[in-house]
Amino acid sequence: MREVAYLWQCVHPHILTAHGAAIHGSLVYLFTEAMEHDLSAPRHRAPPPAQRRRLARGVACGLAHLHGMSLMHRDLKPANILVTRTGEAKIADFGMTRVWVAGRNHTLLVRTLWYRAPGLG
Repeated sequence: MREVAYLWQCVHPHILTAHGAAIHGSLVYLFTEAMEHDLSAPRHRAPPPAQRRRLARGVACGLAHLHGMSLMHRDLKPANILVTRTGEAKIADFGMTRVWVAGRNHTLLVRTLWYRAPGLG
């Protein structure tokens, strides 16, 4: 439910839009806008440089919005960056998101192992 709450708070063109949620037993179903694919999907060829810059700019704008709200995504990886039919990047999967509190120790070892920065064990 925390993931749903963060997603509803983070209204931005480069963050996945939630349209609703439903609870059935212990499961939560989230209804979002339709997306074309994520960046982990195998592609026949790499997008041209202009498209790569557009995707990177979208991710950077989405992250800047999250950071402006004092939120840390903590699990940014290709599978969590979705692409619209028009080629815009949107950040998804807020399950590991936490509020940044200055002076508080935050858990470092929560990210997906394959995308963890060197030296974080």
